[in-house]
Amino acid sequence: MKVKNPGNTSLNQIQLLLLLALLAGSFLLHLGKSPFYLEEPRRVLIAQEMLLEGQWLVPTQMGEIYRHKPPFFNWLLMAAFIISGAASEPAARLVTVFSLFAWGLLSFIFLRKHASFEVAFYASLFLLVSADLYFYFSLLAEIDIFYGFVTCLSFYAAFHFKQKNALLPLFISVYLLNAIGFLTKGFPSLIFPVFILLVLFYPSTERKKLFSWQHAAGIFVFVFVAGGYFFLYSKQQDAMLYLEALLKQSGDRTVLQHESFRLLKHLFVFPVTLLKDLLPATLLLPFILKKNAFKKLWENELTRYLFLLFAINIVIYWLSPGTRTRYVYMLFPLPVILITFLFFSEKPTGFLQKFTFYFRKLMLAAGVLSTVMAVAIPLYFNLNALIIIPGVALSMVFLFLHFRLQPNLPLMLIAVMLLSRWCFDLWILPVRAETGEHVQVKKDAEKIVEFTKGESLFLFRHKKSDNYPLGSVFYIGRDRQEVLRRKFEINCHDFFIVEKNEVAQEQYIAHHAFAWKKFEYLLVKFSGCE
Repeated sequence: MKVKNPGNTSLNQIQLLLLLALLAGSFLLHLGKSPFYLEEPRRVLIAQEMLLEGQWLVPTQMGEIYRHKPPFFNWLLMAAFIISGAASEPAARLVTVFSLFAWGLLSFIFLRKHASFEVAFYASLFLLVSADLYFYFSLLAEIDIFYGFVTCLSFYAAFHFKQKNALLPLFISVYLLNAIGFLTKGFPSLIFPVFILLVLFYPSTERKKLFSWQHAAGIFVFVFVAGGYFFLYSKQQDAMLYLEALLKQSGDRTVLQHESFRLLKHLFVFPVTLLKDLLPATLLLPFILKKNAFKKLWENELTRYLFLLFAINIVIYWLSPGTRTRYVYMLFPLPVILITFLFFSEKPTGFLQKFTFYFRKLMLAAGVLSTVMAVAIPLYFNLNALIIIPGVALSMVFLFLHFRLQPNLPLMLIAVMLLSRWCFDLWILPVRAETGEHVQVKKDAEKIVEFTKGESLFLFRHKKSDNYPLGSVFYIGRDRQEVLRRKFEINCHDFFIVEKNEVAQEQYIAHHAFAWKKFEYLLVKFSGCE
């Protein structure tokens, strides 16, 4: 098998396998080296507590009911912990990595059936190395990549089964995948089936299919899956409170909840941020200016469907100042596929030929600069000298690719991203694993576990969960194999983690002191109890 490209060069099997191996390795290198940080501690803490309590239906945080997200992603983390035998950083983050790889693979399989091999191959790779996914969220045990994957899969399934005129699989797949999305992130998943079906069946001659028994079957599947969970939940807790909390959280991001100045700022910043986060595919945007490009896009059923689906969805997020890029991950493949399709639609002419020439020169300069940096950065920061070797080796591979496959502009862009990610893994991730407040949080948690071995331990008060690092709660709970809970009454028998200002009037013996953000904490045993 060979991967062809516009410049009449090709990737043979060995080169293709090498490319995929470098891609896979870039995702896995030092994946679990850094302690959990940002929102990761909340996700893994809830999964861990559900495991410790043997509770698969009711999410909790510090033993208290958690209603801000449904539990599907927690179930995946729980499964990863069970399979790996430990609630660890690599196990949790592999859920994200596997989701992203499955997304890339299924994107390729889908596009291969409905587009050219080149579009399928390069669009899938562009998705995997999209800047925000590749350098940020693929490193985190967070919800958004999995949610984007499941939701985008419903886009693919709808078009695929529509082409086969298979109505029952179409409706069932759309509603089933978005039911999983609902159990992952809540109410945002209700809007996607509406838009998918609107775009698919907008011709008046096909609208009657929306009133078919197959559509009713799809809705039944959604109600059975999503509603079934909340029915089972209601046997243990108040499901209406849960749904109200999910609805409120979704509404907080809409235009109605924000002032006009913030909306105006968002209208400008959001598209710029999106273009940045979709790099390197967006560097090919000049090629959409080819003659008859939009006519070709509109005449192709797949690209017309993807264009309409992207346009109708993105407007909602563009008008919602609470939107962050990760909220639109499910839409990432759509512009990537459209850009790739237009790039391969025909050879560039006129000014686009000159643009391509100078762009290749820029890529060469980037390769030379990377080679220099591969030596200079480790030396400047006194890093391990051995890091220089793989950095230089990767830079040499990049330069070889430039001269061997220089007509292949998409491959050059992907190579730049691969080289950058490997350097990021080699230089940045080890430093991140040794510095930052999340590292100290884990060290303090280990000390607390050591001090309290064999004794009871509680958080004293801390009514707001954000007043105490959830990473500490996770590591303490994992190592003690119990849920760390709040307690509001003082006694002299148990250990307590307290905020120093909260116990200024109390008698206690401090065993350990530590800080987080602007707060000072103590591990204490109270004294003078009657």
